[in-house]
Amino acid sequence: MAKMRFAAAMVQAIADRMHEDPQMTLIGSAYLLGPAGGHPLLDELREKYARRIIDEPPIAESAVASLAIGAAMCGCRTLAHFGLAAFAVEAVSQLMHEAGVAHYQSNGQIRVPAVFTMMHGMNPTEHGQHNRSPYAMLANCPGLQIVLASTPADIKGLMATALRSSNPTVVMNHPALMPLQGEVPEGDCAIPFGRADIKREGGDISILATSHKVHVALAAAQLLEQDGIAAEVIDPRTIVPLDWETILQSIRKTGRLAILDDSPPFCGFGAEAAARAAETAFDDLKSRVIRLAPPMAPIPPGSIAQAAFQIKPEQVVEAILPTMR
Repeated sequence: MAKMRFAAAMVQAIADRMHEDPQMTLIGSAYLLGPAGGHPLLDELREKYARRIIDEPPIAESAVASLAIGAAMCGCRTLAHFGLAAFAVEAVSQLMHEAGVAHYQSNGQIRVPAVFTMMHGMNPTEHGQHNRSPYAMLANCPGLQIVLASTPADIKGLMATALRSSNPTVVMNHPALMPLQGEVPEGDCAIPFGRADIKREGGDISILATSHKVHVALAAAQLLEQDGIAAEVIDPRTIVPLDWETILQSIRKTGRLAILDDSPPFCGFGAEAAARAAETAFDDLKSRVIRLAPPMAPIPPGSIAQAAFQIKPEQVVEAILPTMR
């Protein structure tokens, strides 16, 4: 096991796949790591595979998506980076009406081995048009796989799987995760999609969280421990496909569920998880399901204004404690 930053682990997975696949193409490498900046291995890839890498494509996400999807349909595996997840809205027609349905509508004759990466979450320097986490919106598009990693080991393993998949995959990363360090297995450590991970075991309440919110949940679990409450933290890692069986087993064990979500509360991932809990574990629940998500409002710029949209560990504890009594 080697200690590695989240950004470096993602680049390592991409490098491994580019070494294996002589046709794999990378579009938008200049902004791949967001605020984490460059990386020596990424520079090495640019030099070694210059003909297969486009550093700065035009600011036209629909065109980038069309190029990636068309190349993938012709057998050239492609990874395209959109920068911010909000920009994926510009390419939603290509993602929804072309990439997601091509395999089905061609009766299995066409595959789309394309991966689309992007940064989601809030940035104090950006306005509401850019501060988005639209993974629930894209999860509503049949045929797309949605990845939300929370650790360096997970992003390496999940990216490895995404870059071998024959299906179009969206990988959303939170910029706050990029500098995060953690132990990462060496060599091939692909993680199958649809396999949730219990980040912390507990028997009193289940906390379901994705991406950066997993670390908020873990911090809240530590605070709850001071009150004698053992919280179990579940990271689905992929929301399409979703490992509901693991989540359901945790709910049946603890009898309680709290959901931390970066997507909007209305029709968001938290809403889907709460609905499934009501459908499949109603008799096992000892209290109401708790949902914590940003307000249903445009997100303003500036760290002070955005404080009302952040979910802090103390807020999670404050929401959970009444249900434990």
